[in-house]
Amino acid sequence: MKVVNSSIKEERMDLEVGKWDKLKSWDKVQEDIGEMLKNVEKFDDSMTLYYGPQLYHTLRHPAHIKCMTHFTSNIGENFVSHYRLGTQDQLGVWTLKSVERGAKCENQRFNITGEVKAFLFIPKHRAYMCFCSDLVMRMYTDVHSNCTESWSQQCLTTVRCMAYNRETDDVYVGGVGVLQKWKISGAEHSAKAEPGDIFNTDLQNDEWVIDIKVDTRNKQLMAVTYEGIYVVNYETMKQTHHLENRHGNSLRCCCFYKDREYFITGGGDGAIKVWNAVVFTQVHVFYGHHDVITGKQ
Repeated sequence: MKVVNSSIKEERMDLEVGKWDKLKSWDKVQEDIGEMLKNVEKFDDSMTLYYGPQLYHTLRHPAHIKCMTHFTSNIGENFVSHYRLGTQDQLGVWTLKSVERGAKCENQRFNITGEVKAFLFIPKHRAYMCFCSDLVMRMYTDVHSNCTESWSQQCLTTVRCMAYNRETDDVYVGGVGVLQKWKISGAEHSAKAEPGDIFNTDLQNDEWVIDIKVDTRNKQLMAVTYEGIYVVNYETMKQTHHLENRHGNSLRCCCFYKDREYFITGGGDGAIKVWNAVVFTQVHVFYGHHDVITGKQ
């Protein structure tokens, strides 16, 4: 009887080990992907990972989300979204002080002026930089000052995306046919932004910059358009490479991987392409999605 109980106990332990092995950490997932990239000939191109994100919290909104951003502060993880409630534009700020399941997530809502189309938070200046649908660039204070508007300036063109460079303390703005540097000064209520020089690129007048990635290791920016990627040295302000879109449909997104040794693109053809971030050669292609890839992280 004791032997039976012991075998049952061991079987239960095996089941528990098997169960938790399926929920692999992101560190383990990165190791697996790295091994796959080293030995790509051993893996089927249609290979997929058998695990994915695990739900920790649900951040409920009173209306449709128009855009959002995320940043880490000294008090925890911060998720900020913009939505319109009736005729009033609002910012919703969620602060998650712990990544443990069941951790308390504080929510605050603030009324703002203008429908936000693109925005980001600049930690050094403790302010949000927002482009609104009325073609006005605005600065709002952080939650400690109730997200109050501190500065605004009319823009000459529509802005589609923005990116912040912590090393140079610059904001890069992308729009239709333009990639521009903005300089930030002041903090909180005195924060403001001044438009700077336009990068020297081969962008066409009707070509939209849909995303910007900052590579501080190689002192470069990647301006993503539907037709390709423009690589620019952000110190000289000049274009160094142009990568034509090699997806079967329009290019949609791009991200860096593993200390910027690689960058990865996603397209309307459902393919994921891995590139060398220095010599810009294609390393591998992953197939398996059956629709457009709209974002990568």
